[in-house]
Amino acid sequence: MNQEVLGIEQSIRDRNDSDKVLVNYWLYFFLLSWITFGIMGLVLFFQRIGRIDKFINRKKSYFEGLVNYCEQTAKEKNKYNELSTQINKLRNVYEYDFLENNKTINAGLSLLLMIITFGIWGIVVMYKLNKAWDHLQRAEQKFYDELNPILAKLELTKYPISFRIKTNKSRSFILYLFLSIITFGLWGIVWDYQIHTDADDLYPEFHTAEDYVLSAIKQ
Repeated sequence: MNQEVLGIEQSIRDRNDSDKVLVNYWLYFFLLSWITFGIMGLVLFFQRIGRIDKFINRKKSYFEGLVNYCEQTAKEKNKYNELSTQINKLRNVYEYDFLENNKTINAGLSLLLMIITFGIWGIVVMYKLNKAWDHLQRAEQKFYDELNPILAKLELTKYPISFRIKTNKSRSFILYLFLSIITFGLWGIVWDYQIHTDADDLYPEFHTAEDYVLSAIKQ
């Protein structure tokens, strides 16, 4: 049991390395991109994808650890027969809603494919970046929806974990691409800004929920 708690705690500590706020977008757009002759744009390409991939890998340990923790705790408290169906649902949310719908992007491979396809793969990368944080927050909410009644029945929490979806992260790729074309790239700047700051808006919600979970299982 202690091993599972330590693993969950470590996955939360890892956010100090993975959940990074990037350079101010307007500083990059109006200054750094020009004085570095575009090199900063390439750096940000790797940083944006890198923090998504690190976040996904961190959450794998976090979610898997919580599923295993609930399973073991239920057995220790002789409540597994009562909770087995709910724990299996929780595992399914982790394996399908999270793992299947949130694949790492891999910046190096993406750049290589963009070069090989003369930039065409860049559209695929943009699509993935556009949806990444929205999909991650929705998987998180669904996981907590299944986790809350389990923790309550295990008498670990008095109040449910609150995780609020930010609906402005759900953007139509086709619509935004169309708007970028008809505005001669101006809307593309707005779109790029939104993608750049998506994680910054969501980190507080992710972290607050994680801290609450950790305090509950360590009590």
